[in-house]
Amino acid sequence: MKLVFVLMLCVLLTACGGGGSASSPPTSPAIATPLKFQTGLLENEVAINVYSAASVNQPLVNVTVCAPQTTNCKTIENVLLDTGSFGLRLFASDIASLNLAPSTLNNQNLAQCIVFGSGYTWGPVQLADIQMSGLKASNIPIQSIDASYASVPAACDMSGVPQMTTPTKIGGARGILGVGPFQRDCGNGCATSNSNLSPPTYYTCSNTNCTAPAKVPLALQVVNPVTQFQSSYNNGLLIDFSDTSAAVDAQQAGGKLILGIDTATNNLLTAEHLILLDNRGQFTTQSNGTTYSKSFIDSGSNALFFSAPSGLSTTLSTCFSNSTPKLYCPIADVSSSAVIQSNISPYYSTLVDFQVSANRSSLNYVQPGRALTNLPGFSGWDWGFPFFYSRKIFNAIAGQSQPGGKAAPYVAF
Repeated sequence: MKLVFVLMLCVLLTACGGGGSASSPPTSPAIATPLKFQTGLLENEVAINVYSAASVNQPLVNVTVCAPQTTNCKTIENVLLDTGSFGLRLFASDIASLNLAPSTLNNQNLAQCIVFGSGYTWGPVQLADIQMSGLKASNIPIQSIDASYASVPAACDMSGVPQMTTPTKIGGARGILGVGPFQRDCGNGCATSNSNLSPPTYYTCSNTNCTAPAKVPLALQVVNPVTQFQSSYNNGLLIDFSDTSAAVDAQQAGGKLILGIDTATNNLLTAEHLILLDNRGQFTTQSNGTTYSKSFIDSGSNALFFSAPSGLSTTLSTCFSNSTPKLYCPIADVSSSAVIQSNISPYYSTLVDFQVSANRSSLNYVQPGRALTNLPGFSGWDWGFPFFYSRKIFNAIAGQSQPGGKAAPYVAF
């Protein structure tokens, strides 16, 4: 399901933010440990920290990676938690000491080009054990981000976005943990016609030569690690920032990633609103006279991304900038609302409020009212991480067993 997240990750102020003082990356202390939830975590709970030296509104977690069936392990700190993609991607330099085995297809090493809104990652697919809190996913395919691996295929290099070669290209994060609403990062699209995609997602490499195979079996594709945890905790997740005030900017915020839905006392589905997702992981947003049929909730985006609705087009002015997208800088805070509705039957819908901040000078790391114009060529609505503040948001994964026989994928809050 590659198209689900082609435009979902937009974490860079330099690549995705607007111009002027509101978009300049701040100078800050080193990334710190979470203010909250440092102790007393249950086996299915992981601390989330919002604190970065290069970007704002960026949820970070720690992930332990091991060579399969060994005690050769390393904890990678400050990995971006992204509900808009699928699978774990870490920089090769951070995991080189683990000597992870390559994943192979037809006796050749498998590599991957994955395209996000801010750029693309390139590198080999390797096998690893993944540990988060008390849970473990064994011998799963992950991507090692390595710009020097073999030769970057021309189709990947011509994707129209820059290559993510270092943590600074991902807002300072040490990698991306994709925990979105599907099991695999490409799924049936690559299993049946990988070489027909533009660009192809997977490649087989011999020395420096890499070519796109026609098909890549599901079992070899980079997998959403959540689906590989024990059965009590592998059907989805809850991101809990319910006690973070959306009204006050702060330099640091703490929350929880709670694995599983309706399988333990700490992940009970208590949400008031449930929105079914279509086969692209999307729904519809309607706001102030404009309909956005390609909408999604994405923790990996550090702002709300949308083209100003017709009813707000004169109110939402943008900051002066030559870059795209631009940061909205209205004269005063703009409070409005939108209707979120499923694209598929039953067409559940709910009314949500949102705010666009007039604070042009704030460079803090928690900016609930941060909003930007859309990326070129995208006409949807990206409910990025500011939407998570003061909420509990559930993300149910398609193909995983849901208590009560609920249909998935869905988001609930």
